Amino acid sequence: MKRILFSAAIIAATTITATAQEVARVSDLNIVPSTLTYTGKPAPVGIDTEKKEFTIFDTEFNVVKRFNYSSETYKSRRYYEIATVKPSGAIVTWEDSWDFNNDPENNVATTLNEMIKLLSDNYGTNNWFVFTDYKGRTSCWSPDQTYCFEIECLGTSYPYNYFYIEDGHVKEIQVEYKLDFDQATIDNAEWTIDGDVSEEEYSNSPEDFDYYDYDANIAFDASIRCTQTLFNDDDKWEYIVYKYGAMEKEVGNFWNSNSSENGYILKREVYERVSITGLDIKNEDGETVASINGATGFDYVYKIGGNTYFCLWGGGYDILYKYDPKSMDIKEISRSEAKMANVRINGRSIMVEADAKDVDEVELIDMGGRKMASSDRKGVGNLTINASSAADGVYSVALKKRGRLVGAQKIILK
Repeated sequence: MKRILFSAAIIAATTITATAQEVARVSDLNIVPSTLTYTGKPAPVGIDTEKKEFTIFDTEFNVVKRFNYSSETYKSRRYYEIATVKPSGAIVTWEDSWDFNNDPENNVATTLNEMIKLLSDNYGTNNWFVFTDYKGRTSCWSPDQTYCFEIECLGTSYPYNYFYIEDGHVKEIQVEYKLDFDQATIDNAEWTIDGDVSEEEYSNSPEDFDYYDYDANIAFDASIRCTQTLFNDDDKWEYIVYKYGAMEKEVGNFWNSNSSENGYILKREVYERVSITGLDIKNEDGETVASINGATGFDYVYKIGGNTYFCLWGGGYDILYKYDPKSMDIKEISRSEAKMANVRINGRSIMVEADAKDVDEVELIDMGGRKMASSDRKGVGNLTINASSAADGVYSVALKKRGRLVGAQKIILK
């Protein structure tokens, strides 16, 4: 909130003195500290994301310079696919077993024939199917007493109630199942687009970061977007933008809807977008000063002992780099597994377990990068997202601390 009010005050002050100064309209404004400018004085810097333009001010908020930043436009596609796939079998999701007739003294059997005779005498039927259950036990069931899970597709291998022998006694068991699909079969299925294709156009813009100079005792949590002396020692302004690669197809989890004579109709959500391959440090002329491959996010910069370090993330890791502004050499120092969310879903209520000292906000992000819901920490307990307005689909639960992303986990709502 401080940052928003401060920016608004700066723009208002500029407008009031319009008779003596050029009026500058910017969508965001930050102050670059004196340690990161060529003149050694703090510099207000505004950005206009529509014009793709930086505006540099002096300490009296006179416009000193304007320049356009490098930006590319990309398209993303979002749609649903369906395919008919035969299941490979079924998986037991719940079971409960007990002594047959709750009478262990009168259900003694050591062989399959003894068990079937005992059951036939009790139920008055000789119609028994013999099979091996999911734990490898020789078992039997009767269509006169129960029915099977998805018998039209899976046959008689998955009865809801059946019997087996354990420690010389007949046991009765009740189970529940879910369909099991082989991943290779799913991947090789003939998927077709179901419904409309949603397309969205977006552009990359300069990344912001926090700056900590422990040598000068400076902590700057102001989301800096460009500097003069952080990345090299000339008087040009530099900034950071993402590098993008080829279009990638991101597929969400599937769910089965209707059955057909050839299998089950599966449905899944698909999102196509260009992949982030790294970061480029650009100057005001659009020239690339340095590149960091493999990084997909820029978190903060800090100086200590005269050295400059970048903390980035990529590939599920927090990565620490050492940067030399003179040679513009970048060297990876260490990496650690990024913090992930412990997420539990109950209907449209999403509970996130995270330590209060690490996470103060969570957001539900859809596959198009839009924030659908969020929750701020109100105390030391868990955070809960109300996703009642979110449609079925694949989402990312983002964990944040003071506005910075510290972890994420993909989920599916259905």
